[in-house]
This record gives sequence, C-alpha cells and structure tokens, in this order.
Amino acid sequence: MLRRVNVAAAIFALSPSFLSFLSFVGCASSSTTTAAPAASEEASPDGSAPDARVIETVPHEIGMNDVSILFPLPKNADELAAMTTPGTSGRGGALIPESVYVSATGEPSTAPVSPLPGSGPPLPYNELRMVAFRVDPCFANIGPITNVELCKNQLRIIFQPIVDTSATDGGIHAFYTLTRAELTALVGEVVALRTSHSSASSSGPLAVHPLLTSQGLLGAEAKGLRDIVLKYAGTENLIRMTKFNTDPTGVAWSFSGFDIVGATSSKMVIPNLPAQATEVMFRSDSPGNQGDMLRGDFIPTAIEGKDQVGVLASVETAGAATVAARQSAFDALLRIEHPGTHSPDTIDCANCHATSGVKAYVASAYGLTANGNTNAFVADGKYVAAADMVETTQQSVFLERMNVHMFSYSRERPFIATRVINETAAVVAYLNEISTKK
Repeated sequence: MLRRVNVAAAIFALSPSFLSFLSFVGCASSSTTTAAPAASEEASPDGSAPDARVIETVPHEIGMNDVSILFPLPKNADELAAMTTPGTSGRGGALIPESVYVSATGEPSTAPVSPLPGSGPPLPYNELRMVAFRVDPCFANIGPITNVELCKNQLRIIFQPIVDTSATDGGIHAFYTLTRAELTALVGEVVALRTSHSSASSSGPLAVHPLLTSQGLLGAEAKGLRDIVLKYAGTENLIRMTKFNTDPTGVAWSFSGFDIVGATSSKMVIPNLPAQATEVMFRSDSPGNQGDMLRGDFIPTAIEGKDQVGVLASVETAGAATVAARQSAFDALLRIEHPGTHSPDTIDCANCHATSGVKAYVASAYGLTANGNTNAFVADGKYVAAADMVETTQQSVFLERMNVHMFSYSRERPFIATRVINETAAVVAYLNEISTKK
C-alpha cells in the first residue's frame, strides 16, 4: 500500500525540541528566529496552502540516513575522481567559486610543496571533496515556529581535502539558502531516490550511508545524490562558509566562519567570545603523546555563556573540581548536545566540538552518564527507537588523536557527534508523524 508523504507539512510541524542542524563546523552564527505550533497537513502554520509537492513512497519510514547523509571515503582513484568538488558546477555556477574561497578563508588554491613554517596542514581548494550534506528548514531556531516566513531554509555541504583514500583533519562547511518549496522538494527527491534503489527499511542509526557503502561512490545512489545537491546548491545561493583545521602539532583546532555576499566575504563573530572575536580554538595537548590523558583548554579563555565544558576539558581541572562542579559541567555538556536547548547562536564552536572527546576522555572516568539525566535529549520512541540512537562511530581514547569532527572524517575515521544524532532524530520523528496521517 502506497503512503503519501507531504514533506512540506512535515517540515512545518517541527516541535520545540527541534532546531537547526548544527553542522560539523557548528559555529555558524545568525540571528535567532521564533517559531510555530505544529501545522496540520492541510495548511501551513502561516495559514497559506502547503506546498503541492507530494512524494509517493512504499511504506518505508523516513529514516536517519535520509536527512543527514555521510558519504564513504573513496576506495580508489576512480571513486576519488567521481566525488563532487567545490568547483563542480551547480546552481548558478561552482558550488564554491575558487576566488571566493581563497579570499575568504586564506587557504591556497593548490597544495604547497611544503606547509609554511608554523602553520598546520592547509585546506587547498583543488583537494576538497564533498563528504556529507544535510538540510535545515529553520536555521538557529529554538522553540515553536510561529512564522514560517522568518525561517532560514538551508542546504549544507561539508567538504574536506581528500588525498588518495584519506581526509585531512579539518574541513569546510558551506551554507546554501533555499526557499521552503525548494527544501521540501529536495527532501522528497532524496527519499524517492533511496526507495527507487532499495526495498530495505530506512530505519537504523545514523552512519556512513548504508546504500552508498554497499554500492560505492560510482553507484546509482551516489550519482543521484550528487545530482540533487547540484540542482539546489551553487554560486547563486552560497551565503556562508565555516572552517576548522589543526595547528602544526595536530592537537589543537581553530574554528572560524565567513559570510558571503556575491564575490565578497566578511568574518563572522562567534557567539560568547570576548571583544567580538572571530576565531576560537580548542587545544587538547594530548592524546597522541600522553596516552588517554586529556589536558584540554580553550582560546580565548574568557568564553562567556552559562553552558561550557571547561571543567571537564582537562584531567587536572576535573580532578581538582568538586563532585558538584563536575556534575554541573556534565549537565552543561548534555544541554549543548540538546537541539531544543542550544543553537549555533547560543554556543561557541569549540565548546560544541569538544563535547564528544570530553565525554570519552574525562566524563566517563568519573561515572558521569546521560542515563536518567533530565538535561539529555531523548528520542520520541515512536519513530526513532533507542536502537536508532546508537552511536556508530567512536572516539579513540588511547594513543590516538582526539576527534573533534561533527559529521565528517579524521583521516580514515568517520565521526558522527551526539549533537548531530540528536538533531537528526528530532526531524525524523516529525517527518514520520506527518507521513502517517496521509
């Protein structure tokens, strides 16, 4: 029996527990919008008629890997050559024009023969490849959507330098503005593509995309997803880039962002930093040379805002803290991971990116757990089962570099942060809730 899935109505029906999809570079700041009660399937929250685009699917629920898509790394030169580059022509031109990229980020067009003294690995334009993309129907929103016209609909693409079959520990996150109708159509096309290639259920935890893994980057699913991205993203609607990369030691990561208007760019101010700062860093000082002992800190040190993980970022500060102070910092960490509590406008990039590593290296040592903690996100249980919330990637906590990625790769290791899993679960639940009413 076919099921009618009104994707537009589903997106309008977001609850307070959903907000923007925080990207792997989650410091993208924007003015917060207010939002609205769930809409019926017959009308939009603002009273207008819903988008007429309705997709037909067999009874496969919209799943975690339908709304957040992580590509596998290439296995060989042919797969690498098939990957989408920032220079690939999309809507109105290249996904990221080379001149805009170089001017905004200060990164090179091509990889230098040797890195400049005192600098970390570069993020050369010609080595960037698309490794993931996600959709966001209301960027930086917290709370019910009261006026859908105020929502910032976006497609986001994550690029990393890929050399052979490995990714540089850093990356670029590009933001593309969409209309609500365009976002609705995009989601519908992604779901329709999957169901045309597989009869398997879409349920399951967020992971490197299962169909892409089985078919490879030369398969029909990969080609179809690339075509969808190029249909909706390009020079015409590129509005922002964020980046992070490592320093020469490989154990410190800096985060920054750039707003794009045509061929010009301006540096973003990062939330909660003093003096309108435009760059923030997390420095781990280990692991890699000190086993599983994390000695982390943030630069600048005077980060504001009530929710920070600093107490747990180092074994020294955690050990010197009281039980109550450690618990308070862990509660803050869980709130940072909760899409109904924080948005990219309310937390700095470094604190957000550090959460997974802090949990693995320090919090677990003190028996701090999300189980039963009221600050933690809990999936709806109806459309997203507990098994779908399982983390399919892991931090390595012994003699390996800490992974600060959100939805991308550190060398050959994929990483999907808890924050991304939570956001994805929230939107999946509400899309499915709407689809069952048709």
